[in-house]
Amino acid sequence: MFRRRGTGAGSAGTRFAVTPEELANKHPLLYHVTDPPNWDGIQKHGLLSTSRLLSLFEYSDADRVAIERQCRPESVRLPPHPERGEAIITDNIPLSAKALMSCLDDGLAPADWYAMLNRRVFFWVDKDRLDARSPIWHCHLSLHRHRGEHHALGARP
Repeated sequence: MFRRRGTGAGSAGTRFAVTPEELANKHPLLYHVTDPPNWDGIQKHGLLSTSRLLSLFEYSDADRVAIERQCRPESVRLPPHPERGEAIITDNIPLSAKALMSCLDDGLAPADWYAMLNRRVFFWVDKDRLDARSPIWHCHLSLHRHRGEHHALGARP
């Protein structure tokens, strides 16, 4: 199922990857956790990364730095856009710059790591992990301090 792609074992270009077809076969449903006000925008524009969402809302490079390249201790509510509607970008509290500095290598700075993550969209592949009794779900909710305000969206890849 999982294939190793890159230039060789142990090299910087090596990573594990699956094709979209392999992922769809193994996990016919994927789940994304978001704030309820985001649902209308997701239906209209698709599920976008933070970076793509900021582009859609016409944020300047200077205004993007605090959202894309730094720790967000709180969720960020984007000002309503006349054509795009509203959006809330979830905090990234679990990502401490101090902790990242101790584990990043090859000259990668925490700001670079935050920027890389903000160019991606993240999914849960197991609905059981979203069950309210799940330790992972409880951890997610307590880290984000939004107990009861998040919901899961199911989608086919």
